[in-house]
Amino acid sequence: MSFWFLFNYLLSSNFISGHLFSKREEKKTLTRSICILFFLIVVLSSCVNKEILDDVRIATAVGFELAENEELKVTAVVPNYMPDKTITNEVATETARINKEAREKLDRTKSRPYVSGKIEVLVYSKEISEKGLMPYIDSYFRDPTVGSKIFLTVTDSDIQGLLQYQYGTRDNGMYISDMIEHNINVGSLPTTNFHDFLNSYYAEGKDPFLPLIRQIDNEIKIIGNALFKDDKLVGEIPEDKLFTFKSLMDRKTSQDSITIEMDKEKYAFLHKIKSNRTFKFDNVEKTKEFTININIEGLIHEYSGGKIDKKMAEEITKKTKEQITSQAEEMIKTFQELETDPLGLGEHVRSHTKNWDSKKWYETYPNLNVTVNTKVKLTETGIIE
Repeated sequence: MSFWFLFNYLLSSNFISGHLFSKREEKKTLTRSICILFFLIVVLSSCVNKEILDDVRIATAVGFELAENEELKVTAVVPNYMPDKTITNEVATETARINKEAREKLDRTKSRPYVSGKIEVLVYSKEISEKGLMPYIDSYFRDPTVGSKIFLTVTDSDIQGLLQYQYGTRDNGMYISDMIEHNINVGSLPTTNFHDFLNSYYAEGKDPFLPLIRQIDNEIKIIGNALFKDDKLVGEIPEDKLFTFKSLMDRKTSQDSITIEMDKEKYAFLHKIKSNRTFKFDNVEKTKEFTININIEGLIHEYSGGKIDKKMAEEITKKTKEQITSQAEEMIKTFQELETDPLGLGEHVRSHTKNWDSKKWYETYPNLNVTVNTKVKLTETGIIE
């Protein structure tokens, strides 16, 4: 008996009952019919989902690197949920000339095909990133089952080794995804995902960046950001400058932290930092002047030099301003030398300029005089008078 036959049967039964019984009985019959129909929908839906899950392998992470013969080496991770509620990671690797060929090879080696609908992260080697990522991203961009909020990363580690290692009892794809999301929310990583990468790639006056990760012992760590010119890797932001980069990238941030280097190998640790960034410019192509204002508020959590009095708090505030300003200006000069614009200065100028000329902008950008003004306010430091 088909679903639609039962559906029509219930409706017709209710119609007949409306003629043979009282309104009260009719209402009871209708309620009963609705309950049965709802039950059938739930049962049939659960059966369909179970059948699909049993027939496919759901990849949560896919890695791309070059094999020794310069062919593409693709590694896919599929979580296996065990009866004791632990998770093991099944890893398969194939080499091919292009991504689709590798995927077909992976399907042929297993009894069930791989699906992309639950991918959490795509990992690319530095070698592939230097050649250009779009040939390895395009198929996922065109796949409607792949979400726009998945993460893309670059690594200098062996990708097969990175993905096949068992990091506790967790799904490796979710492990990397959670780590990146955590560092965006309460760390020094600017907002980034698949959508952001594509938006920066296709936008006029902006270039993408991606988190740079590395396998260190039994864990994966974020060691910086990878900078791109179009889709090609051209440079890196080291880990100790991530906070400054995030302050330049994101219009507003919160819950960040930073270590400030003081004199004579002494350090101050600031936390619960909030920052606000604004751009200011006028007729850039003529004046070649661009100003970035950064306002920072935070708490002094620890100072390695001992107790913090009012004078020391003022010194820490001064050093914080100097460190962020100098790092930011040095960073922007590096961007100009690499001819990459991850901050999207060109995009901001374009959105405020009539008849914006991209050719003129790209001629102007390397010689643009960018001034960074930093204001720092440190409060609730627990100062000992």
